[in-house]
Amino acid sequence: MSWGRYLPAGVVVVAVVLFAVGPTLLGTTQGVATPPPLSVEGLATRVAALETQVAVLQTRLGTPAMIPGSAASPIASPFAGATPSAGALGPSAVVGNGLDLLPPARAGEIAVVAVGRPIGFLVEVPFLVRNGTGQTVARVEVAVTAYAADGTLLATERATSVNPFLLPPDGIAFGAATFLGVSGLPADARFEAVVAEFANPDDPSLHATVRYADVEIVQHTVFPDRVTGMVRNTSGFSMTVGGVDGVCLAADGAPLATFEGQATVLPLAPGAESPFQADLPRDVPCDRFLLSATLLD
Repeated sequence: MSWGRYLPAGVVVVAVVLFAVGPTLLGTTQGVATPPPLSVEGLATRVAALETQVAVLQTRLGTPAMIPGSAASPIASPFAGATPSAGALGPSAVVGNGLDLLPPARAGEIAVVAVGRPIGFLVEVPFLVRNGTGQTVARVEVAVTAYAADGTLLATERATSVNPFLLPPDGIAFGAATFLGVSGLPADARFEAVVAEFANPDDPSLHATVRYADVEIVQHTVFPDRVTGMVRNTSGFSMTVGGVDGVCLAADGAPLATFEGQATVLPLAPGAESPFQADLPRDVPCDRFLLSATLLD
């Protein structure tokens, strides 16, 4: 799943509080009592409580140990000679009608094989990653850099929400880097993406604070504006958060935009199923797509 939505390492919580100044009321409804204005002391107390909650979440979620990669080239597997592993929570799976469009993996490398153009209010740059090694890796992260036509480096961002969580041999993963708030990106900007980090799926610290499981999409149906279906918890654990992630593909396999949706029956016991719905992007065609499902506990 999109880890940013479920407060991974580097939690950021933004609270917006509207309050009245002095006796001025923000609104009133006849017959409904309007609460008194929030005092400065009361606001300070609420902010302190929020800060405490953020600190607790950061302590609980932590940062899994990551295996450093190269910022200049695709990463070869660091597990040479190891037995291929699907990790403790089962193999990842990607479904959809775009599987036949995918660029091939690069032998011996875990590499970005396609990069799309920026799209939407969040200025997201989608990408595809393939595993050309013989070992499964986990929690892939990708660095995306924007360049001007003359080669000037304009901006760089890191994508930590790459799905699915596990990337098996010859597997596919997808995600997007967000350049929201970055000014001065010209229409002819060029984007390059490289795998920055990934983890050993057998590292015990990977699930020390949050357990991840790529689960099965047992069926899905496409409508003009959404994808619906069922996910089955194929892990051995009860999972409490999660759903599906997807990417729209062009006819040549280039990623156009990512999207996401929620499982609606949670927590989900081992072997149980939940409906899901994911709304499709409105500003790009999504006739061809990929889906994966990940749950967290």
